[in-house]
This record gives sequence, C-alpha cells and structure tokens, in this order.
Amino acid sequence: RRIPYVGDDPRRKWQAVRDEDGKWKYLVKCDECAAVKRIDETETDHIVPCGSVRSFAEMATWAERNLCESDGLRVLCKDCHDKRRDEAKP
Repeated sequence: RRIPYVGDDPRRKWQAVRDEDGKWKYLVKCDECAAVKRIDETETDHIVPCGSVRSFAEMATWAERNLCESDGLRVLCKDCHDKRRDEAKP
C-alpha cells in the first residue's frame, strides 16, 4: 500500500509503504534520474557544491555552502550522487 506525501513542502518526495513483514519503509524519487529508491539508497546533494577546504582562507566559503537552506539541497540516488561527485573533482 502506497501513501504519497501530501504535505505543504513540495520538495519532499517520499512515499511510505509497508513491506511483506508489515514494516514501514520509505521510498524516495531521485531528482536526477527519477528512479524510486529506498531511503537508505539515496543521499542528500548540495545543488551548489560545497567544495573542499584546502586552506584556512577557504573555510568560511565552505561552511556557508555546507550550511545552506533546504532549497539548496536535493535528493539523489547513490549512483547519481557518485557520478556528480566524481564530475566535480578537479
């Protein structure tokens, strides 16, 4: 039985379903490929990459990007997140 999210936040794209044992599990739609995955098969992605900290001078920029509002985040499946992370590496 599927229960789609119907709340006020359009960015939440999960469904609660009961598995064969009657336990609840959550399914999430990837914002990149639109695949529906279990929540443990997804990762949160910063739309604007945080980058890395190579010096103390870069710390403030990294922290500002890392601590963004929820509209700066999206849900990706692990495959899409790995691909995006690999593309962002120098």
